[in-house]
Amino acid sequence: MSAVNAAFSDIVQGWKYGPFWRLLAWNDLKQRFRRSWLGVGWVMVAFILFLGSKLVIFSFLTKASFAVFAIHLTVGFAAWRFIMGAVVEGANTFIGAENWIKGERLPLSVHAYRAVFRNFMLALGTLLPVMAVVAYYGQSSPAAWLSFPAVVIVYLINAFWIAIVFGALCARLRDISHLTVTSMQIMFFLTPIIWRVEDIGAAAKYVKWNPFTYYLDLMRVPVQTGTWPVESWFVVGCLTGIGLTLAMAYFAYARQKIIFWL
Repeated sequence: MSAVNAAFSDIVQGWKYGPFWRLLAWNDLKQRFRRSWLGVGWVMVAFILFLGSKLVIFSFLTKASFAVFAIHLTVGFAAWRFIMGAVVEGANTFIGAENWIKGERLPLSVHAYRAVFRNFMLALGTLLPVMAVVAYYGQSSPAAWLSFPAVVIVYLINAFWIAIVFGALCARLRDISHLTVTSMQIMFFLTPIIWRVEDIGAAAKYVKWNPFTYYLDLMRVPVQTGTWPVESWFVVGCLTGIGLTLAMAYFAYARQKIIFWL
């Protein structure tokens, strides 16, 4: 229990370092887009180019109207970018902060908050194109707008426990980082982003075993139908609870070992 209390205290203390990890995250983005004319604007440009090409190609392969598919792809891909970033960048949470961990006495959770905030800032780069497509093709429903803050909070909470668990695992076993990238690339095609469940016939029954589907539905269904996906909220709530419990347990075990694994 002392290890669990120490892990919990680390997470609380890390939150209090908010100005510091936000500054580190901003510096990461500046370094990533250093000497670039558009800077972080390249996130929006890349999103728009991908979106346009996929809409042109895959809109002819679906039974849905262009408006329906545009909402499906735009909102789904924006949500997927954040999810993929949370997993892939979360895997490098402690590896990327090796110098800070070895050189400064800071709560380790600072680096998890830093990874989550950096990914959130990148996700904001897709906000304008998404809002434009939703405003033009989507349903003007209170459910869609009222659910958005709740979905963002759930996404951030999940990104945090992923950064803790995957960050510690990858610090111990570096192969997991490469496996994570490969797995997420495969899951992109196995998740209904560029295709719709309604278009794959009998194979649709297997989609329910893909947890990413439920995370996408939280963001996408209110815009598409003007309703809240109750089943998806239940599944995501259960997965979030399991993830937080796992993160607390593993962080309690690994917290004092991470510095030796780097």
